Amino acid sequence: MRLESARVCNYRAHRDVTVEFDPRMTLICGPNESGKSTLVEAIHRGLFLKARAGGETLESMKSPWGDAPQVELSCRFGEAGCRIRKIFRGGRGDCVVDLQGQETCTGDEAETRLAALLSSGDPIEGRGAASALRGRWAHLWVWQGTSGSDPAGSAAEQNAALL
Repeated sequence: MRLESARVCNYRAHRDVTVEFDPRMTLICGPNESGKSTLVEAIHRGLFLKARAGGETLESMKSPWGDAPQVELSCRFGEAGCRIRKIFRGGRGDCVVDLQGQETCTGDEAETRLAALLSSGDPIEGRGAASALRGRWAHLWVWQGTSGSDPAGSAAEQNAALL
């Protein structure tokens, strides 16, 4: 998968921000508390967290603007373009996956298709979602305050797929 762009709306500090990713490398920089880690967290949750997740996980994503947190991603799986949109609203959350050459799907079907495309296991939801998220594709993410930690233990869930 290659990420092309991300749009994050009403997600903690971000009211509406769009980032276009260069195919070679994109550097995200800014002062402390400007939302760099929050942007990465939103992308990660857009990929792996079920849109209907609620409780503390949903509460931690909400912004001061009151609207539901939303993540839209544009990416490529091989040659096929894909658009992913998740609106996080607890039991009323919605997911849409539009993969080039296939019929657009929504809801649980979209969550299942996305998980299959990512080869990541089931979408994450329910109690313990926050800690389960930290292990999903852990080899690619550095979480706030964990830059000195070894990600190998957290990557155990995807060990077979990585090998």
